[in-house]
Amino acid sequence: MTCVVKSDDRYPALFQSILYIIFIMYKMSLIKNIIILNGIYDILCSLAIIHIIPIPILDNLHIGMFLEPVTIEYRHLLAYFIFVNGVIRLVGGYYIKNIIISMIVAFSYFIEAGYVLYETFYTKNIIEEKGYFVIGFSLLLGALVLYI
Repeated sequence: MTCVVKSDDRYPALFQSILYIIFIMYKMSLIKNIIILNGIYDILCSLAIIHIIPIPILDNLHIGMFLEPVTIEYRHLLAYFIFVNGVIRLVGGYYIKNIIISMIVAFSYFIEAGYVLYETFYTKNIIEEKGYFVIGFSLLLGALVLYI
């Protein structure tokens, strides 16, 4: 079997295709692992927010974003929101090749970005720098999920 190669190609076309497939599989694996880890992180944070597990640093990561003290009711709603996103990401990470699942996972990131955008700029209830970080990170992960 011969492979037609242009004079400026470093590798035969078949070899380039194989490298591209390996690169895509590696990239999917990396993004999949990030999504799964982010789901686990969200679930742990939500359980720490409502004091089911005693990990103060995870509690403070989310609650520490707010400028004013957070009521117990708001803590529970926030924990619920973070828990649901975590479950979506944890389960969705395993089935990310399914287009519907990947869209649901991506939209969980976009909804999170929208929520933090609202809290940061409309209600002015979140520290701006922390809001920028969460908004940017959520949009980036949502876009990466749609990209793979």
